[in-house]
Amino acid sequence: MILSMENKKATIKDVASHSQVSIKTVSRVINNEYGVSKATKSKVLKSIKALDYNPNKAAQGLRSKKSFLIGLVYDNPDKFYLSDIQSGVLETCAKNGFSGVLFPCDHQDKDLTEDLIEFSKRTNLDGLILTPPISDMKELVKSLQLEIPLCVVSPGLLTSNPLCVSSDDFKASYSMTCHLIKKGHSKIGFIKGHKGHGATQHRLDGYLSALTDNNIAVNEDNITEGDFSFDSGEIAAKELFKKGTSKVSAIFASNDAMAAGAMKAAHKAKINIPNDISLVGFDNSPTASQAWPSITTIAQPIKEMATFAAQILIDNISNKSEKKNVNKVFGSELIFRESVKKIN
Repeated sequence: MILSMENKKATIKDVASHSQVSIKTVSRVINNEYGVSKATKSKVLKSIKALDYNPNKAAQGLRSKKSFLIGLVYDNPDKFYLSDIQSGVLETCAKNGFSGVLFPCDHQDKDLTEDLIEFSKRTNLDGLILTPPISDMKELVKSLQLEIPLCVVSPGLLTSNPLCVSSDDFKASYSMTCHLIKKGHSKIGFIKGHKGHGATQHRLDGYLSALTDNNIAVNEDNITEGDFSFDSGEIAAKELFKKGTSKVSAIFASNDAMAAGAMKAAHKAKINIPNDISLVGFDNSPTASQAWPSITTIAQPIKEMATFAAQILIDNISNKSEKKNVNKVFGSELIFRESVKKIN
């Protein structure tokens, strides 16, 4: 078949005629839907390439009632975490012909649920990705489930949402605490994260369990409160020193920003890291590698988690996946640097 496309853009009808299949079949191939044989799909794709056909997303949206828009909801003080989350989501959206819409918010806003529902309807979103601490808000998640497809990232509590991506914070924290213990540390201070994040409790539980399993008594004076920010890490470390626990030989901060804050507090108090006190963090942010001494920490695949979250959400709302329930747990890795010293 010879088709002249001079001065004319190829249409889906042209592709159907060229590949000798129905328009509906071409549409299924374009949307990567099930129900098309490999041979037919190959034939249609060859026609699309031969005719230089570019699907009109706006027209597709009208036909399918899709907007090809995914909303990313966040409230997190860690700019490095947000950068990885945003990169993963936006890049995945672009690869799938979608666009990402960012929705920064205050998780303590009493009108947040209503605002998110209104935002979703106003922008005609196809789905939402919720990050912590928003993903920790059980009632909000329940309400949104009734309105729009969701994928929740790192929820601290068990969720009934069918799409969920998380990392094993308990196991990672447990492993890091055991690493410090193997280095000879038994008096280990711990700086908790934001109390509104479910990960905060998981990381604390990992620390506590590691102490217990190694027959080390838990000293509540060695546990202080933070909120995942640099300033809170500095304040928490100062509190540890004021409590008379300056003899702790190591501090485990629940994220790298707080670890950097603790490092500042130690420097100001003329406490040398790692000779006087060892220090570890969580997240493997650029801060951990750029500080001196560089900080031993835990690497979570944040961008990979965000990429996976966006992909399973897009696949589900586009009917590209037969799996309607996905709960993926990513592993973490301990990154060893100069901030930890072995003691007798």
